[in-house]
Amino acid sequence: MSRKKELLELCGDHKSEVIQLIDEICFMEDQLIEIKKFPFYKVNPSNNFQQKVLPVAKLYKETLQQYTLCLKLFATLTGQTLDDEESPLRAWVKSRSSTVMDDIRNGKGLKPLC
Repeated sequence: MSRKKELLELCGDHKSEVIQLIDEICFMEDQLIEIKKFPFYKVNPSNNFQQKVLPVAKLYKETLQQYTLCLKLFATLTGQTLDDEESPLRAWVKSRSSTVMDDIRNGKGLKPLC
């Protein structure tokens, strides 16, 4: 099964809305595979500790960022989540937000964190 068909199956009823996004995702996946074939660094033959980043490394980074953004958008449009776990900071903020809002509503103001 091709990657495009796999993504279309995940869409459900939203196929017409995300077909162009799926095409972009498939294109970027192919691009990333091709870019990986090239070296990202040039090493100085006389001193192995001296390395130079090649333009292909920047291209890979930018394409990967766009690809990740497209995947997040695709997940949002299809109602899926990429992160199954909640970070400890986010959990703490959620636990504090209700008590802080209650304090504000009751006129107590904000409590110091320390």
